[in-house]
Amino acid sequence: MRICARCDKPIRDGETYEVRHIEAASGPGGTVFLHAWCKRIAAAQPRRHPNH
Repeated sequence: MRICARCDKPIRDGETYEVRHIEAASGPGGTVFLHAWCKRIAAAQPRRHPNH
């Protein structure tokens, strides 16, 4: 079973998806699956102190 790395939902038969290979410096890398329609979640923006 393939699970989407973005939304953690299963990728069902017939759904389009991407395969990404992640390399690791020490040891074997990994493979993640992503729904083709799943939107990328923007990284959290750092909070600024109101006085700066």
